[in-house]
Amino acid sequence: DIPSGPSVPEMLLIKAECQVRQGLWSDGLETANILRAKRMDASADPSEINLTASSQEEALVKIIEERRREMPFVHRWYDIRRYNNNSDSADDVILSRTFYPFNSSIILGDETPVTTTLDVNSRKYAFPIPNEEILISNGALEQNQY
Repeated sequence: DIPSGPSVPEMLLIKAECQVRQGLWSDGLETANILRAKRMDASADPSEINLTASSQEEALVKIIEERRREMPFVHRWYDIRRYNNNSDSADDVILSRTFYPFNSSIILGDETPVTTTLDVNSRKYAFPIPNEEILISNGALEQNQY
């Protein structure tokens, strides 16, 4: 069973990430270590259980790595979008995939594959608001500006 929706581990990791981003990086590591203590064998050496860092940047990377370990099968679209739309370059994720061209009925396997990249701060991370929603709102909603 793949978990969906918020969970205690996810909330702890969100809190830890927020603490690190606010400059309270040692507090953020302590918050993440609460979770790690529950996940690891109690007889393990504390140095193997507890995360440590010597800077805010290093702490952020460790929290993000812990989030990936804790939720490996969860759809991470919102994380990737959030990481790529902030001023901190330590958490950027460049998405790049190569596909064969296709048309409405077949994949064109004889043609050269095309690489598509979703860059940092790309507006393609946002979806347009459906026109029906804008009409129903009587002008209260405005379309995203691309």
